[in-house]
Amino acid sequence: MKHVKVKRGKAFSLALAASLTAALGVPAIALAAEDVDPAVQVVEAQGASAASLSQNGLERSGEVAAAVDGVEYATLNEALAAATDGQTVKVLANTTMTTGRVDGISITLDLNGCTVEADNRAFNVVGGGRLTLDDTAGGGVLKVNKVGSTLSLGIVTGSKGSAVMKGGTLEVPEYGIYATNDDTGAYVSLQGGLIKAAYGICAIGNGTEHSAKVEVSGGEVQAGIFGFGTNGSKGNGGVDFVMTGGAITSIAEDAPALYLPAYYSTATITGGTITGGTGIEIRAGELTVSGDAQVSGIGPLESNPNGSGSTSSGAGIAIAQHATKQPINVTVSDNAKVVGTVALHESNPQKNDSEAIEQVKIAVTGGTLETSAPDAAQAVYSEDCTGFVAGGAFNTELPVAVLADGSAMLVNEEGSVSVMDEFDAVAGAGAFVEKDGKRVYYTTPAAAENANPGATEDIKVYAVEVSGQKFATLEEGIAAAKNGGTVTLLSDLGADQVSAGKDKYINIAEAGTKVTIDLAGHTITLDSADTISVSAPNVALTVKNGAIVNTNKDSYGLYTYATNDNITVMLEDLTLQTVDQAIGVQGLNSNQNVTLKNCNITCDTTAVYWPPKSGTLTIEDTSIEAKSGVTIKGGAVVVKGDTHIKATGEKKIPEDYYDGSPTGNLISTGAAIYVESGYNDRDISLDIQGGTFESEKGATVLYFAKEGESTTVSRDIAISGGTFVGEPPAAEFIVAGVGLQLDKDGNLVAVSAQLVPNADKVVDGVFTYDVASGKKITEADLLALVGMNVDAEKSGYTIKVDTANLAALNKAIGAKDMSATFDFAYTAVKDGAQVLADGDAVDPVTVTVKLTDSSKPAGGNGDGSAAAPGNGDTNAPSKDKVSKTPKGSMPATADNAVGVVGAVVLVGTAAAAAGAMALKRREQQ
Repeated sequence: MKHVKVKRGKAFSLALAASLTAALGVPAIALAAEDVDPAVQVVEAQGASAASLSQNGLERSGEVAAAVDGVEYATLNEALAAATDGQTVKVLANTTMTTGRVDGISITLDLNGCTVEADNRAFNVVGGGRLTLDDTAGGGVLKVNKVGSTLSLGIVTGSKGSAVMKGGTLEVPEYGIYATNDDTGAYVSLQGGLIKAAYGICAIGNGTEHSAKVEVSGGEVQAGIFGFGTNGSKGNGGVDFVMTGGAITSIAEDAPALYLPAYYSTATITGGTITGGTGIEIRAGELTVSGDAQVSGIGPLESNPNGSGSTSSGAGIAIAQHATKQPINVTVSDNAKVVGTVALHESNPQKNDSEAIEQVKIAVTGGTLETSAPDAAQAVYSEDCTGFVAGGAFNTELPVAVLADGSAMLVNEEGSVSVMDEFDAVAGAGAFVEKDGKRVYYTTPAAAENANPGATEDIKVYAVEVSGQKFATLEEGIAAAKNGGTVTLLSDLGADQVSAGKDKYINIAEAGTKVTIDLAGHTITLDSADTISVSAPNVALTVKNGAIVNTNKDSYGLYTYATNDNITVMLEDLTLQTVDQAIGVQGLNSNQNVTLKNCNITCDTTAVYWPPKSGTLTIEDTSIEAKSGVTIKGGAVVVKGDTHIKATGEKKIPEDYYDGSPTGNLISTGAAIYVESGYNDRDISLDIQGGTFESEKGATVLYFAKEGESTTVSRDIAISGGTFVGEPPAAEFIVAGVGLQLDKDGNLVAVSAQLVPNADKVVDGVFTYDVASGKKITEADLLALVGMNVDAEKSGYTIKVDTANLAALNKAIGAKDMSATFDFAYTAVKDGAQVLADGDAVDPVTVTVKLTDSSKPAGGNGDGSAAAPGNGDTNAPSKDKVSKTPKGSMPATADNAVGVVGAVVLVGTAAAAAGAMALKRREQQ
């Protein structure tokens, strides 16, 4: 930082001090403790009575200068002399005046757009009197001319006198409004208008608290040096300054707009604009900047010791303890904005001892503090104070020493800094850097790189978040969330962010872990033998919403190691890419349950290997592509929804079973789904409810059992839906009634669904009903007359009948009127859809009901052949499930010689979600 001596404020103030003390007894604004503290006197150029002026001013012969309540006066002097308490003196023409005295009464001077001139001093206000300066017409000026060496002052108050400015311009070469210190109760209020002076408003207390008060709520001060100032001598303290609006400006680049050196004094700024070489310099007392206050320091950054004046320029707020060693308390909060070369600058130019400096207290809890030179300076600088910034916004990083305990910086990619509670900073961070023992947080890794060029090794990127707490590795996050929590990725992760240890993969190794890993749209990239390893029992794991790519040539995807029972894994909305097997469990394990839902799984070998003693693999709405799709040697597998399993490998016919040994060789059959017997201690169940099963060179569904094998465990393959591209599955696997059949060439083809009248009841479209019982026909009776050529329930169809004629039919039955017939139209809807897609549509059928009466020996049918419906013995097609569950005699399909056919669609509905598992050569069986 450049340090040069601040000259202007000191030299000018000392000259004023000498003149005021010698000539008028009015102390200078910049006097320090070592300067004299004279008794205050209000001295006029001419003696006068209350509210009077010297008659020596220029009078305008024959003209009217002013009026009081309609009474006109030739001179302003006369009008002021005539005014009484509460009256307004209205100026009617440009004129002159001599120093006036307002004593014990309150009057208003309305400039009324006119110019009034006085030499050296315009008014003294004493004895509790009040002068209000206004300008109802606009453009009015009260101008003080400096004559000779006498100080020029606009309005001087003493002995509880007060001055209020509402309008007009007060133009003075030196002091605008000066409140002296002879008594308590001095008061100045700037509500409007403009003060143009070297020193805008000066206030001197009497050395006791609250002995003088200055309020600025509007108007403007344009100062050559200080816009507002107090005095640093002990007997002149006790000034309260309050600013809620208006503007105070110092045009000197080496002087503050507000200079605050006084004992026992306060400055409270909640609004308005303050601009100077330094915005505010405080050397003693209390300063609060809050609300919407705007403070700017526009001078070059300079600081130098000064025992009788200001020390700094270029700061928004400068804090520099005076030689008086008085306490200082500064607070910045709310929406206040402070700007400077350094927005807030604390220094010890007087080199005061540590005991004195300990009395300097700073608290920044809000607001915006910005440096106007971000490439050369920081927004906050403090030579002595630490731990005082707890909030606020900044345009540069701060020295970490100024941060309050528990607070931290959060920096975005543009370099904007917010200080907040460290917990909140962590919640918004994507990375951090250790600096001087504290962490600086960054919203993204890019933000950290921007702020720390060339120091990327120091940047620690947050990998995951658990309940608002962030961790640098996924491994740490899993440990924190193991009791039912969710670990959420914050960005794409590499191996080092997955684990800081040697095992660079997702490893669930603690029994009882229950955790969800939400990739949140991100990708984990690995190069290791494992991807997701479960090596503990009683684990519930969910991985969702993203992608995991493992490029290692031996990489496996999900694998549950032996011997760990009771494992449940859900992979949802996940892309999983490996080189070797993508999904697998240990064949020695029981109760292994894996669900693949809306996943995309690819690998170069067998995608899924499923051999457990018990448990279910559910595959739903999932795409799987590998040389072989899903290999099953134990447990249950359910496939449904919009699943697509594609096998691209060569067709191979197994000759022997895979025994599960790590050195064994599981045959890649090129089948979309391959079921292999051989483990005679566990059931196998495959339930295909829907999906597409494609094999480029082999079977879509292949079952292999050695010839002559006999077993007591179940081998159940049931296909009730789906599309098969390639060699079709064996006819024995097709569930009866689902709408599939082999054609004359041995190809599996879909059966067109049709409505079929019950042949036992309906003959040539006519149902004959005997009215002798008198029993009415119900809608259920009508529905029993028609069935379908496929299992309606399994195929998703519902039969409907139009009952519009049912009431008329039952009326005829009751009357035994057999003269009419009644038609009933039947339709079928699928899965609730009234309008069916091509291939699903079913032609309607009409059944005619004809009445007969067996109780009449003649005139009726007389055959008594019609049975009343609704008796439970109708012969509509059965709705019972048909399932193939061969025991030991499941036909081997490895020798299926049927040629490859086009896509075959199974009419049926999908059941539960299902997951696909691939071969794992680590099984010990």
